[in-house]
Amino acid sequence: MSTRWAECLIFWNKISDEERDILKVVFYETAHDWVQNKSIFEVLTKGNNPDLALAREVSNSDNYHEFVRNSAFEIILDRDKNITSEFIKPLIINHETRRSAIQVINSRLDGYHSRDEITSEDLIALITPLETLFEDIMKLSDDYDAKNVNTILDAINSVKVEPVQ
Repeated sequence: MSTRWAECLIFWNKISDEERDILKVVFYETAHDWVQNKSIFEVLTKGNNPDLALAREVSNSDNYHEFVRNSAFEIILDRDKNITSEFIKPLIINHETRRSAIQVINSRLDGYHSRDEITSEDLIALITPLETLFEDIMKLSDDYDAKNVNTILDAINSVKVEPVQ
């Protein structure tokens, strides 16, 4: 099957279960080609009923290109209402996924959100348990990464409630 067919589906609002199953087969077969793989992944995870199980699988697997894994993390962060800080923690600890995970988190703190993105408030509540991890990473980061980590720490610290005296 041509992945060109799959790319045409990007413009459809809804795909059938049969079409979804076919696309999953093509998705697994194109793991070696990250551009096609990412395009098919986006079809499988768009709309009102994204394939969150696939997104979790891709996000946790070393078998996919960093860009595809990053897209998976974005979908989970924005659409999975059961996400916890424990899911995010390994992505921040792993040196191969750290930078992109931090960039995704940072981008969600910028104040502009599409309809389906997690809100800054929900994101801050989600990552607050990881504050000490971000502080440790800040010490190890170069200037480029330190800026993003600092933005995250500032966001966490901005919502801390000061005790009433």
